[in-house]
Amino acid sequence: MTTRETIENFVRVYNEPGSEVYPLYGDRVEWIEMPSGRHGGRDELIEALRHARELFISLEMEAISIVTEGNEGVLESALTLKSAEGNVVRTRTIWLFTVEGGKIVREHDYSMVLKN
Repeated sequence: MTTRETIENFVRVYNEPGSEVYPLYGDRVEWIEMPSGRHGGRDELIEALRHARELFISLEMEAISIVTEGNEGVLESALTLKSAEGNVVRTRTIWLFTVEGGKIVREHDYSMVLKN
């Protein structure tokens, strides 16, 4: 699987209701999320992803652009997150990925919350 195909698959799986993107990651992952400052390895990333699935009943990602070279890729996305209480959060996010063996091994996220 190419880096582009891996990122496209990430977007597809992310958008499936109740989906779990966890298997898309390697055993070792370098993760940074900004501006929150959260970071860590695979365990910390998986916990953050699980927490997001608990907070929001709907996570919708639109891929605006995907650029890849070798095993590096950049995804620009628009995210819409909806809570059970009806709150909606919209972000524009840049994701920097490194892919090895069809698995994501580095993910750096840079998000900006948009006003509704």
